[in-house]
Amino acid sequence: MFLFRQIPPAFTLDFVARRPSPSLSGWLLLLAGLLSAAAALFDYDSLAERRDELAAQVARQQRAADRQTARLPRSNVRNERGNERNAATERQAAWRVAGALSTPWQSLLPMLEAAGNNDVSLLALDADNGKTQISIEGDARSLEAVFAYAERLGNQPAFASVQVQNYQFQKRGAVEVVHFRLTTRWSKGS
Repeated sequence: MFLFRQIPPAFTLDFVARRPSPSLSGWLLLLAGLLSAAAALFDYDSLAERRDELAAQVARQQRAADRQTARLPRSNVRNERGNERNAATERQAAWRVAGALSTPWQSLLPMLEAAGNNDVSLLALDADNGKTQISIEGDARSLEAVFAYAERLGNQPAFASVQVQNYQFQKRGAVEVVHFRLTTRWSKGS
């Protein structure tokens, strides 16, 4: 009996489960993705070629325009109508510069300084001459100092309708300051 003892079946250890083979829908989805990628690559290549053609065309036209401008005598570069338009734009620019220079800074700056104290430091002044408006940016030690400065500035004879536009608490090193922006109108008679 010892000879007829049954041998157990072979023992197999399979720690990784067999993956099922991809289904037909999986293969179709893969095929659709590959076709889409190929179409996108083709579109990209054709657009890149078109971009290069247009860049070359612009460069050719620029060189041709430069050659034509170089051939013309200096007096014929602009016609009479162009010179009239250029004169009008130059006149407008000159009026803007004259307006900027007409701000009476000699009388306004001492009044801005007189309204200030050690709690307020001014950082920027910007004048809009068409509206006779000045925008002032600065830092103050406290919000109360900002409003006190605005009130003192409003008491100056040259300034009217002083308004605090915005303020923001900022940390400068170990000190917290109030960064502010205010606007005021100045009178032309100042």
